[in-house]
Amino acid sequence: MKSFLNGVRVLDLTARLPGPLATYCLSLSGAEVTKIENSDWGEDPFKENLSGLENFQDWYRNLNKDKTIEIISFKDNQSRLIDAIESSEIIIAPHSKRIKKLILERARGSCVFLDSSQTLGGMHDLNALAVTKTFALHLIESIAPPYLPFAGISFGQLLAQQALAAYIANRQSGKFEYDTIYLDESAKLILDSLYSSFGPKVLHNGLFPCYNIYLLADGGHVALAAVEEHYWAEFNQVFNLNLTSEERLDTTGVTQEKIRNLFTNLTTNEIKEKLKNRQFCLTLIDKNN
Repeated sequence: MKSFLNGVRVLDLTARLPGPLATYCLSLSGAEVTKIENSDWGEDPFKENLSGLENFQDWYRNLNKDKTIEIISFKDNQSRLIDAIESSEIIIAPHSKRIKKLILERARGSCVFLDSSQTLGGMHDLNALAVTKTFALHLIESIAPPYLPFAGISFGQLLAQQALAAYIANRQSGKFEYDTIYLDESAKLILDSLYSSFGPKVLHNGLFPCYNIYLLADGGHVALAAVEEHYWAEFNQVFNLNLTSEERLDTTGVTQEKIRNLFTNLTTNEIKEKLKNRQFCLTLIDKNN
């Protein structure tokens, strides 16, 4: 990625996932991110692994690896906080009354505040997913939370987008610009834009044999996405199959079973050999990547 935001000073006053994800996205475009953590709030559960789940620490490291991190007491070291607020061009901050008051009084650039909901009070990712129409489709097949926190991910990306919009508005107006974004509203805006009344089984989650995940003989997996006819034809050629173009969209399960039987007799190394100098939308799933 090109560093279009090279030299732009960003201040991150948030914890957990959405805010740090937003400033991570900005850092990928070259922004200089300073993340100031408030010791008055106690330990960040992602950083300190208070839940006993190591994936949170991985998320913390990955999302904050290219930021300058400071840990201060916002109450006892307010001068440092004010200096950071005044010198930053983009701020992403929690919707805390005290922090918001300080930012509105001191900030010169732009800011996006994040909060859970205007109407439903505090919530986590699962609560935000629950107010979307798309999540009801997920529950038809699986009464379990999804592996990734999709509401928080979409929230973080929308925060980054709105932060850039506020930054541009500030550059144009010369005045401090800010907005407040809510977790539940962002989940509905992003995830429900992809809602369909068609049903829970569609192309992207395995309706067709040409777009699915298959198990290999050694416990590995492959992702097949040979949707286009020319990819499907090459897939047939490489594996000596005789499946018609129409069969790639077969919903009876017959074609899918044929392909499943094919792959359960092949190992990861055999697939690697087949894929040499070939590209037809078949990819080995790397569990160690």
